[in-house]
Amino acid sequence: MYPSSSDTGISNAMVGAHTTPPTLHSTYIIDVNAAITSALNSVRQRNIAQIRQTEVKVRLVTFAMFLITMVFVLSWIVTWIALAFPDSNNGLVRLVKRMFGQAHIITCVANPIFYAWLNSEFRTKAKSLLLKVVNSLVDNNFT
Repeated sequence: MYPSSSDTGISNAMVGAHTTPPTLHSTYIIDVNAAITSALNSVRQRNIAQIRQTEVKVRLVTFAMFLITMVFVLSWIVTWIALAFPDSNNGLVRLVKRMFGQAHIITCVANPIFYAWLNSEFRTKAKSLLLKVVNSLVDNNFT
């Protein structure tokens, strides 16, 4: 099984009475297996993390699309209901009808907010544009 001292040319006096089997090779294989297992676990964990990030992104986009759709539908329903009422000579009724008749404009206000929330590039460019405007206003006011 293990090489004897006569096969290796080593006497029992040099090795001692109790020889231990060589373990370097088997330890090396265990370390390689452990390294492979560790690498596979690392890849699995990264894949799981990527899947979770993707799931979070999908949930965020789904929620955002739901909100955008609800704002659009509700603003237009309010507009259609307001426009369905007959005209009146009462000032309050005319004011409410005029205000709610323009409710679809809410979508125009809400869309940039949604885009700013969803798109990091939009946020970056909007910030730089606002900084340019503020800087130009500050420069014009103090010169």
